[in-house]
Amino acid sequence: MLAGEENHDVVVWDEPQTFLLQYFEGICTNKIFDIGAFCGYSAVRYASKLRAVSGPSAHFYSFEVSDHFATIAKQIVDLAGLSDVVTFFVGPFSETYTKLDDLGVNLIFFIDHDKSQYLDDLKLIEQSGLLQPGAVVIADNVLAPGTGRLPDYLEYVRSNPKFTSVLHESFVEYQELKDGVEVSTYVG
Repeated sequence: MLAGEENHDVVVWDEPQTFLLQYFEGICTNKIFDIGAFCGYSAVRYASKLRAVSGPSAHFYSFEVSDHFATIAKQIVDLAGLSDVVTFFVGPFSETYTKLDDLGVNLIFFIDHDKSQYLDDLKLIEQSGLLQPGAVVIADNVLAPGTGRLPDYLEYVRSNPKFTSVLHESFVEYQELKDGVEVSTYVG
């Protein structure tokens, strides 16, 4: 990275990771849909936990826009011994979300990618018809500096009668800047 460049790479660090891993234990599902693989850190953490909780039927599906990052994430997942548990779909979510039709109803959607796409992608998930009452949409980094359109996302999930939504505050990785994870439960 050159001086003056901003780094917008995303890795869910330990505090929110620990919260989310504990949260997943309380939800009876054998699959998680992830939008934004980046380097595969979340895929490894969550797929490993999902397999421990759900057994051999567990599967983690990750949608990643970048072929470059999907390749890196696949290598990390392979190194972790989880390639049988994780499947990657490469391309913009707006073009690949139709894969959801083949995967069936799901209870957990984890959104952690281009913040300007959170709301549009949530609406695509809704349109897919795969949200059922009790499904949870988890949006990471909703308070981080530079999140752009996230106020629209937060207003949507908080004012929409189809969702109940709770903010879990945390901090930006290795800094004292506020951040948070918005957990929105679909009530139908």
